[in-house]
Amino acid sequence: MKIIKVSEDMIVKDNIVFGLGNFDGIHRGHRFLIERVKEISTNYKYKSGILLFTQHTKDILNPNNPTPKLTSTNDKIDILSKLNIDYVFLINFRTISNLLPSEFITLLINQLNCKGIVVGNDYRFGKKAAGDINLLKELCYENKIILNIIDTIKDKNINIKSTNIRKYINEGMIIEANKLLGRNYFITGNVIHGEKRGRELGFPTANMINDYNYVLPREGVYYTKTTIISKNSEKKYDSLSFIGNNITFNEFDKKIETFIFDFSHNIYGEIIRVEFIDFIRQNFKFNSKLELINQMNKDVEFVKNYNKNLHF
Repeated sequence: MKIIKVSEDMIVKDNIVFGLGNFDGIHRGHRFLIERVKEISTNYKYKSGILLFTQHTKDILNPNNPTPKLTSTNDKIDILSKLNIDYVFLINFRTISNLLPSEFITLLINQLNCKGIVVGNDYRFGKKAAGDINLLKELCYENKIILNIIDTIKDKNINIKSTNIRKYINEGMIIEANKLLGRNYFITGNVIHGEKRGRELGFPTANMINDYNYVLPREGVYYTKTTIISKNSEKKYDSLSFIGNNITFNEFDKKIETFIFDFSHNIYGEIIRVEFIDFIRQNFKFNSKLELINQMNKDVEFVKNYNKNLHF
């Protein structure tokens, strides 16, 4: 897979069939769309391509109310690298946000050699999202561009949409979110120094800051799996992750803390990926450190029994 940053003067030589959208989460609906991109490109002997905005469109259009994300740009690239796409084109949305719908399609054709487009049925494009599916049909017809429109994919009666997945995660409904994603929801970040209270309790934790503005689950404790990705490791460790305020110690700044099973290495400054498997319990205020330790031991046993019962 080739990754190309779009610049004003670039001209792509290969004929490209593009998948267009925000692709936040790259969920099952997105993957269906991507498979259609690959199918059409193969049939016409073209190359498959995904156009990724390096910012979410809503963040640029509404900067005072940024949307929490399911995936960073790097996350998207990592997931796409496993889907056998020929090209990923990265473009700064700010540079094209004022283009009229017709101008955006002209850019795709003249600079990126677009021969085909695959989109969802709610796709909008151009300045202030003025372009809809009907206009896209007209522009593709005028320019002899192949157009394929994908209906919303459902899981039973639930639309597989990023909005629904965010809602599930916000509510701590991890299993439901993962089902729509077609993978485990994860967040990625650097390990920072914390209060080292977990170490005092016998449960040393890796602490993260939500720099990317990921969607975070509701406060509580979660069964997770953790990978030290900056070590180029694919090993996943069972882990417990806490999201929320340490109300037992009267601390009211939201924390992301992960206790990694059977792991004792110093990983400050390393990048870790924390995959959410299931919600275990809500956040409680404990009366003593001993009461908290006893509960954490129960949380560990929950994870061990979870795996024994193949409950995932």
